[in-house]
Amino acid sequence: MTIELTGKAAMITGAAQGIGEASARIMAGRGAAVMLTDINEAGVKAAAAAITAAGGRAIGMAMDARDEASIRAALDASCAAFGRLDILHNNAGGTDPARDAQALEMTNETWREVFAFNMDSIHWGCKHAIPLMIAGGGGAIVNTVSGAALVGMSNQIAYGSAKAAAASYTRYIAVQYGHKNIRCNAIAPGLIMTPNALEVLPANIVKALTKHNTLPRNGRPEDIGELAAFLASDAAGYINGQLIRVDGGSGIRSAHDADNRDIMGLG
Repeated sequence: MTIELTGKAAMITGAAQGIGEASARIMAGRGAAVMLTDINEAGVKAAAAAITAAGGRAIGMAMDARDEASIRAALDASCAAFGRLDILHNNAGGTDPARDAQALEMTNETWREVFAFNMDSIHWGCKHAIPLMIAGGGGAIVNTVSGAALVGMSNQIAYGSAKAAAASYTRYIAVQYGHKNIRCNAIAPGLIMTPNALEVLPANIVKALTKHNTLPRNGRPEDIGELAAFLASDAAGYINGQLIRVDGGSGIRSAHDADNRDIMGLG
């Protein structure tokens, strides 16, 4: 299957590194003109410059995903630069594991911050992107959620709850604007070895998550970027309102199976 994005214009949030950078690089390699946005201005401009040096068309712009006006300004700038908006990858998000713990320990400030970063940012992105897409005849929205949206955990209750809200929001956008030729889908990554994951996740957590992977490697940012490019393309033109796990199969594995394999000597 050929994933072709020539003639399309995309904006990607959280694109200075990791999943967002990979998504931008892959989409540009498929022919899209790409606006990379991130609060890390130096990083996002460097990522855009690298795409341009490789023959792609890209611009880097500072944007705060926690601020509606900043998101709207970036979308308007992207549309002005490329003449249209066909693709939005709402990828920015994250949490501080030291503050995002259990319900009784959660401060109202942390709760609101995590929801603004992971859920409000997606709402604001869709709210201001959809009219631009409608004006161009349609478009595709891809939301990065998380495997944390599909389970319960002993920590990060705000992050998991916000990502679950984003997964539900994806379906609502798909239903409400599908008739306008706007498709909206979500990706739920498992453990992806991004610079941020390596920085914030303790080694014992990485080891535990790796143990439950069904494949012989952990995820790479490109694993998410390739799916984002596919969902943004006409090849996925009849896919709408879906949540797709990209987690090496860890989400379907019995909680006891990894230990059983050790007991059975299967590695």
